[in-house]
Amino acid sequence: MAALQLYHNDMSSCSQKVRIALSEKKLSNWENCHLQLRRGEHLKPDYVKNLNPKGVVPTLVHNGTPIRESQVILEYIDEAFPNPPLRPASAVGKAEMRLWTKQVDEDIHSSIGVVTMATGLRNHKARNIAKRNPSQAARVMELIEKGTDAPAFTVAINRFNKLFADIDASLKAQGGADWLVENRYSLADVSFTPYAKRLETMGLLQPMLQGKPHAAAWWSRVKQRESWAEALIKWDIPHEIGEMEEKGRQHATKVEEILAGPAAPPVHPPAKL
Repeated sequence: MAALQLYHNDMSSCSQKVRIALSEKKLSNWENCHLQLRRGEHLKPDYVKNLNPKGVVPTLVHNGTPIRESQVILEYIDEAFPNPPLRPASAVGKAEMRLWTKQVDEDIHSSIGVVTMATGLRNHKARNIAKRNPSQAARVMELIEKGTDAPAFTVAINRFNKLFADIDASLKAQGGADWLVENRYSLADVSFTPYAKRLETMGLLQPMLQGKPHAAAWWSRVKQRESWAEALIKWDIPHEIGEMEEKGRQHATKVEEILAGPAAPPVHPPAKL
């Protein structure tokens, strides 16, 4: 048995970011424990009882110990396998990195879920969420029934637009830096990559990058890294990519209308201490 096993899904955003970190670390000998979410393999009793009580992916198992939650896993990987580093060396740099990465758990991850469900992608998954989590049922069903007319969709699109505006402003303030923190590729850059990728696949990213040259250049650099092909493109499922492209085309006009509307109120300041 390999020292590292990754329980993951090919198109899962949280799984994608963990695969990016493993790729950046040149850790290629991990055991591929792929779970088919549509078949409910992440909800099987053995997985829930022994590895992940929430029944979600990914779970990284290192020498028999399961590590859960993708943002936690990212820092664990950098701690356990320090070279090349994916966190700044200074305490200030680490704090600035975490001002970025904490946004994923605050609202970035949930926002991509809103975009996914409101555009009609993976409605089977949305209905399962509603059944498993009664507290979320009303919100999820509103997204299914109202689609992109649901107020939460506008909030999510504006949130992503604000994120890329913050990225653009931060890179500009650092004199046109290549990366988000101390001009070194870090977990901050890793953390946002899967969400930007899904938006790009749906054709929704480019409108958000208009007028944001530093963010656009940052995104181009992200896609030039070896981890882009190894951790993301390699795992793409053609029919799911095609579905994302189609759903994005269907709702592109709505997104353009939202972006052309009143600016969303500030959600986060640029991540700088």
